[in-house]
Amino acid sequence: MINIDFDLEEKFEQRTLVKESKDIERRIRIFLDAHCGSDEVKGYQKLRSMCFRMDYYSSGFLTLAQFTSVLEQMNVLKHRKIVEYLFDVYDKNDDGSLEYKEFCQAIFGDYTPPKANPPVRDVLEVVRTK
Repeated sequence: MINIDFDLEEKFEQRTLVKESKDIERRIRIFLDAHCGSDEVKGYQKLRSMCFRMDYYSSGFLTLAQFTSVLEQMNVLKHRKIVEYLFDVYDKNDDGSLEYKEFCQAIFGDYTPPKANPPVRDVLEVVRTK
């Protein structure tokens, strides 16, 4: 008697989704490098600004449709299932929306953009109070 593994298709699909999602992440980095060079600050800012432009309500979050639009702008869009898979992977808190921060961290790792220089902040505060 032959045993048929009916979960095989699901396992194959999962492997394919992981492989294709890694390819999209690689293509996002290529897009950002092409537009910003290897400057991570500029790349991070570019990705954030693309998310911001799609976020019509300035909520700090992207819906699946908005996330799809960002990927379309970068010309890295693939099959709908892959985009949905990426959205679910990046949505760490499973709230159904993707924070810009979650997306940027997925692409740039634990990179955090530099904060304003304290002396510059102090000078601005002095100027504002005068």
